[in-house]
Amino acid sequence: MQLGWMLVFGPLLVVYHVTAVGLFLNERPESFVLPCKIHESATLKCEVHNHTKDEVLNWYRGNRQVDVSSKNSVNSSHVCVYPLTPEDNGIEFSCVLNRDSAVKVTVTLDVQFSPILGGESYLTTEVGNNVQLTCSVKANPQAEMSWRKNGSIITLVKSRYEQFVTSDIFRLNINKVEETDAGIYSCVAAIINKNGTTTITTREIELVVKGRKDALPVEAIAAAAVVGALIILFAMFARRDKIFSKCMKKQEDTSL
Repeated sequence: MQLGWMLVFGPLLVVYHVTAVGLFLNERPESFVLPCKIHESATLKCEVHNHTKDEVLNWYRGNRQVDVSSKNSVNSSHVCVYPLTPEDNGIEFSCVLNRDSAVKVTVTLDVQFSPILGGESYLTTEVGNNVQLTCSVKANPQAEMSWRKNGSIITLVKSRYEQFVTSDIFRLNINKVEETDAGIYSCVAAIINKNGTTTITTREIELVVKGRKDALPVEAIAAAAVVGALIILFAMFARRDKIFSKCMKKQEDTSL
């Protein structure tokens, strides 16, 4: 009987396959990195796939929600970042399903730009001092850094020169400055482009070295003061009889 029922009604059974709702960002279902250039724009479009009803989408820049209109948040939504700046490099934009925050797709902006150098342009010091020449650096891709003096590459003598570099600072330390250290120093940033060419950016820092001012030693000043005081005391001691006699005579003349 059971077998007969299955033979009769089996063909009428329909199997439903439910597909989970998914998000596509710029037609890609997974997170990715988007190469772009400074001063240009980045357009991001997010769409809901396999939905059976209207779905609301939210945008986030990092952890901060992006404000979009209600018309631009149902089933399909887009945002435009313009103009792109160095601060946008590495920023993540996420498109998130409103009813389920676990459903999301993220894009990381890879904003490429030539080196931007900053810092001091003029520095004065004295012979014998230690001095630091500092150059701030922003670049993507990361630049190869070097120092030049009066147009020539500096030979880094270990006892006198030290280089310090991070992702955003390039520094040259000069120990015990000499008069010959004066000159025009160049902070040089070089980037090799995809086409094989090299982009070079420089920033100049003028270093002025003055002779050390002669200062009287404290010991010499103290010794001179002691000698002067002793001379005065000896002079007064040598004339004590004369001074005393004058004082006595004056008292006798004025006595009643």
